Amino acid sequence: MATQSGDGALIDDGAEPAWTPSGPHNGRVLDHRSWPGSQEETIDLGGTWSFRLHPCDPDPLGPHVGGEEPVLDDHCENIDLPAHWVLSGPGRGHPTYTNVVYPFPLSPPHPPQDNPTADHWREFDLPDHWCDGSQVRLRFDGVESLLRVWVNGHWVGLSSGSRNPREFDVTDLVHPGRNRVTLRVNQFGPGTYLEDQDQWWLPGVFRDVTVHRLVSGAIEDLWVRTRWDPESAHGALQLRMRFQGPAPQWVHLEVAGPARRLALVPDGQDPQEFISEWVDIGPVRPWSPEEPVLHEVRVEAAGAERTCRAGFRHVEIQDGVLMANGHPLVLRGVNRHEIRPDAGRVFDEDFARADLALMKSFNVNALRTSHYPPHPRLLDLADEIGLWVVLESDIETHGFEGDGRWRGNPSDDPAWREAFLDRTRSAFERDKNHPSILMWSLGNESGDGVNLEAAAAWMRQRCPEAILHYEADRSLRYTDVHSRMYPTLEEVAAVLDESDPIAEVAVPVHPASRVDARARKRIRSAPYLLCEYLHAMGTGPGQARGYVDQFSHRRHCGGFVWEWRDHALWKDGPEGPTLAYGGDFGEEIHDGNFVCDGLVSATGEVFSGLVNWAGEIAPLRVQVQADPHTGALWSRVREPWGPAIHSELHLRWALQALDLDLADGVGAAGVTGVLPLPSHCGPEGVRIDLEEATVAFRQARAAHPGVAWAVHVVLVDERVPGAPLPAGPCPARIGDWLPVPVGFDDGCGRRTLVRDCLVIEAGSESGTRPDGPAIALGGFTVDEWGSLTEVAGLAIGPLELSVFRAPTDNDRGRGPIDHWGMDEAGALGQGLGVGGTSDAARWHESHLDLPRRRLVDLQDEGDRVLVEEEWGFPTEDFGAHVRLLYAAVPGGVRIQWEASPHGRWPARIPRCGLRLALPGTGWRARWVGTGPGIAYPDMSGASWPGVFEAEVRDMWERRVRPQEGGNRPGLRDLVLTGEGEALRLRIDAATLPSFSLGHWREQDLEGAAHWEDLGAGEGTWLWLDGGHGGLGTRSCGPDVRREAELMIAPLNITFSLRRCHRSWSRYTLSAAPNTR
Repeated sequence: MATQSGDGALIDDGAEPAWTPSGPHNGRVLDHRSWPGSQEETIDLGGTWSFRLHPCDPDPLGPHVGGEEPVLDDHCENIDLPAHWVLSGPGRGHPTYTNVVYPFPLSPPHPPQDNPTADHWREFDLPDHWCDGSQVRLRFDGVESLLRVWVNGHWVGLSSGSRNPREFDVTDLVHPGRNRVTLRVNQFGPGTYLEDQDQWWLPGVFRDVTVHRLVSGAIEDLWVRTRWDPESAHGALQLRMRFQGPAPQWVHLEVAGPARRLALVPDGQDPQEFISEWVDIGPVRPWSPEEPVLHEVRVEAAGAERTCRAGFRHVEIQDGVLMANGHPLVLRGVNRHEIRPDAGRVFDEDFARADLALMKSFNVNALRTSHYPPHPRLLDLADEIGLWVVLESDIETHGFEGDGRWRGNPSDDPAWREAFLDRTRSAFERDKNHPSILMWSLGNESGDGVNLEAAAAWMRQRCPEAILHYEADRSLRYTDVHSRMYPTLEEVAAVLDESDPIAEVAVPVHPASRVDARARKRIRSAPYLLCEYLHAMGTGPGQARGYVDQFSHRRHCGGFVWEWRDHALWKDGPEGPTLAYGGDFGEEIHDGNFVCDGLVSATGEVFSGLVNWAGEIAPLRVQVQADPHTGALWSRVREPWGPAIHSELHLRWALQALDLDLADGVGAAGVTGVLPLPSHCGPEGVRIDLEEATVAFRQARAAHPGVAWAVHVVLVDERVPGAPLPAGPCPARIGDWLPVPVGFDDGCGRRTLVRDCLVIEAGSESGTRPDGPAIALGGFTVDEWGSLTEVAGLAIGPLELSVFRAPTDNDRGRGPIDHWGMDEAGALGQGLGVGGTSDAARWHESHLDLPRRRLVDLQDEGDRVLVEEEWGFPTEDFGAHVRLLYAAVPGGVRIQWEASPHGRWPARIPRCGLRLALPGTGWRARWVGTGPGIAYPDMSGASWPGVFEAEVRDMWERRVRPQEGGNRPGLRDLVLTGEGEALRLRIDAATLPSFSLGHWREQDLEGAAHWEDLGAGEGTWLWLDGGHGGLGTRSCGPDVRREAELMIAPLNITFSLRRCHRSWSRYTLSAAPNTR
C-alpha cells in the first residue's frame, strides 16, 4: 500500500499516512503556520547529539511508519547540530554535486538501496510548568531528506521536504524533567524526487530543532495582511489568526508609526480562526527596497500576545505592467542559493546579513530564493535591508526531463498531488507576513502538469492577490508572469513586440516555441521576467548591457542573474584547505565546476562580472561629454526605469592625467569636485554643466601639452554602504579622492553608484611627449634565430605570436545558441541551433594552442634589426607573416610588430597579439590604461581609463577553475618593478593594445583543475593583444554575439621597452651599453 510522508511524498510500507494519529502515543504532524521566531517559550535542541552513521538504511524494506527506535550504544560518536554530516568530520561520507541528474536510478517513489542513514540522540530537560495543560510541539526547520522521529521511545512521526518546516504534537509523549529525542535521517527519501536542484546533495539536520510551548489560548498562527493606496497614501490592515483553542471575540491591535490602537471583532464564522475586517490606519510611507519602512504590529487577545513587523505596499499587474506602489517595477535581481563554503546550507545570520548587504552595495534590489524557501530569518533580513523576494517552493524534478518528454515526472502524476500542495502550503504559510515577498514561485524546472496547476489553484484560493511565477508554465495558463531562462536578445525583443500578438516568442529549439497562438497573445499581454539570465560561470558574463537595455520596455520587469555566489566547499588537502567542486570528493557521478557560477566567489570575492553588471543596472545613469570646439565639459544624469531616490547622492567629477610621470608628481595628477544632483532627472535626463571641471581642464591642457586626459563623473551614495575595496589592482588617487569601481566604498563612507569616463586625447597642435631624457644609447640582443633575448642587460623571452587563450567556462560551453561562422544571428538569435561543439574544441581542432615559428629573414641595419617570421599551426594551411623592426632607443629598444594573416582561419579566434616572457615572479606593475578590473568587448564596466598599480600575482582574476582572466584594454604606459629592477613599456598612441600579466602560460592554465595544481609559477608572461574576443554566456546561455567576437585581421603594435632604475617618483633610464 502506498502511503505518504509529512509532505505527501509516497512511501510503500503498508501503513497509514504518517500524520494520522492512530494511537495515544503516535504524535501527529501539525498544520503549517507562520514562523513563530522567538515569541514562544522555546527550548533549543541545537548543540551536541549522539550520532551513528550507517552506509544504508538498517530498515531495508522501509522506511516503516512506527518502526522500532534506534538503540544508542557505545559505538556512537558526537555531532554538533545543525550540520550536514558529510561536512562534520572525516569518515562520514562526502558531498555530491549534480546539476540535472539524480545520483541514483530513477524509480519513484523508491530511494536507492545505497542510502546513507544517520541516527541521532539528544536528551533535554522539560520544566514542570510545560506540562500544565499546554501543548508541546517538536519543530524541525530543515532536514535533508527523510526524517523519522521518536520521543522517549515512542514513535512520533515521519517527515519529508528538506527545506520545509515540520511540527509534531508531542504533548502526550513528554514529561517534566529529562526527555529523549531520537532521529533517523536518510540522505535520500521519496521526497528527494522533488528536490533535484542544481546544488550539492548535503544530508543532515541543517536547520534548527526546537521544542515549543503553547499555552491554552495562545496565538498559534498570525497573518497580518496589508495594503497601501497610492492615491491616498493610506495603509490598511487585516488580521487572520488561529488560536490554541477557540478564537476570542475581540483583539487589540497596536501599530507603531501611525500610533494606532484599535479593538477588532471577527468578521468570519470559523470558531478556531479570527478574521478581522480591513482597517484603515491612516497615512504611512510604503515599504520598498529604497525605503524599507517597517511598522511593529502588536496583537493582544485574551492574555495572548504576538508582534510582527509589517510593511505596507501595493503590488499589482496593470495592463501587462508589474507595478509597485504606483510605479512600474524593474527587478535588478540575483538568484541566491543558501551556501557557505565551510558549512553548506547551515544558516549563519551574520553571514546572511553581510551577503544581502553586499547585494545592496552592487545595486541589487531583488533576489530569487532558488530553488526553495531559505532559512526564515533571511526573509526578516530582506524586509529590513530592502530587497524584493521571489520566494520559491522546494520543488524541482529536473532529472525527469531526459529527452525532453518528462516521462514519469511527478509534476503530472496525481499520486504526488499532496506532496506538491504540502510544499506550497508550507512555503506560503511560513513566510506570508513578509512585505519583501513580491511573487510566489511554484518551483523550478519541473516540467508541466496537474500538480503544479493544483498548487497554483490553492494559492489563488488562499491569497487571491498573490502574483504567481513558474517559468515552465509556457502557455501562461495558471501563473501571472511570462518567465524565461537564458533567452537571446532577439527572443526578448520578440516577446516585447506587440505589433503582431501571435508572432513566435522563442527560438525553435526551445519548448516555449511550442505554444499556440492564443498563448502567444496571452504572453504579450503579461509582464516579462528573466528568472535566469547572464549565467555567471567562469570569466564573465558577457552581454549584460544588451539585456539590461531591454528593461526599458514597459512590460519588462527585469530579471535575476544566475547566480549570486559560487558553491565551492572547503576540502582539506596536503597543503591545507582548498576550494572544491563536483568530482573533487571522489563522486562517481557529478557535474564538475558547474556548481561554481557566481558573481562572487564562495569566499565573497567580487568578480569583474558583478561590477560590470552593477553599473548597467544602476537606478540612475550618468554620461560625461565634451564640446569638441570649446572643451566645455558637461554631464547628463537620467533615471532609465522611473523615479529614483536622490537624497544623499552627489555627482563627483575628476580630471586625471593619463601619464605616469604626472601621476607620480604631487598635485599634477588631477583635480576633483562635487556637485549636488537635481531632485528629479526623468528618463530623458538632465544636463549638468561641469563649469569648474571645464576651467581645470583648459588650464591642465595648457600646462601639460601632449598629455591625454580622463574626465571621470561618478554618482556617489552616502545612504547605502559600499563594499570595502579588496586587495589587488588599485587606482591612483586623483587629488584627495580615490576612484573605486561601482559598488565599492571610497574609504570615506561614499559608495560608487554608477560612473562614466571620457578620454580626451592630446591635440595634434601640442606635439608629442618625449620618451625620456636623451642619455647613453640603450641595448638589446637579437640572436641568430631572430629572437629578442635581452634588453639593456635584462634577459627576456622572445616575442611570440599569441592567438589562443586558456578557455573560459563559456568558451567550453556547448549549448545550441551557437553563432560560430554566422553572418546573421539566425531565427530569433538561435544561431546554428545545435549544441555539442564548443569554441574551445574548435580552437583545439585548429591547433591555435600550438603556434609554430619559422625564421624567414634577419637583417642587421646598424642601429636597427629587421626580422621576418612565418607562423603556422600543425596540419593547418593558415598562418601569419610577422615583421619585427627593432630599433635602439635610450635604455632599450623600440619594437614595431606587424602581423599579416593568410589562409582560411577559424571563423572566430580568442585573441591576436604577442606574448613576451620576463624573468622571475616578483614584479609589481604600474600602468596607464584601463583597470582596476578586467575587461572584454562584451564586459567592460569593471574598468575605466586611468592610472593603476598592482602586484602581478594579483592581476589575474581567479575563478575556481583556472582560465583566461587578465585582459585590460587600452594600455599606454607600463612600468614593471622588481627587486632592484625596473622595465618600462610605452605604447605608440596609434595602437593601444590590451595587455595581460600572469605567471602561467595559457596551456598551463588550461591543464589545471585548480590553482593549487599550478604552484607559484616560474616566470612572468606579458601579453599585448591587438584584439581580444568577447565572453558570451554559453556555459548555459547564448554564444558570443557577432559584435563582440574577434576575427583575424592585420595587426600592428608599436612600443618601446626600456630598462630603468626604479624610483617611486621617477623612472630614470639606464645607461646600459648597446649589445645588439
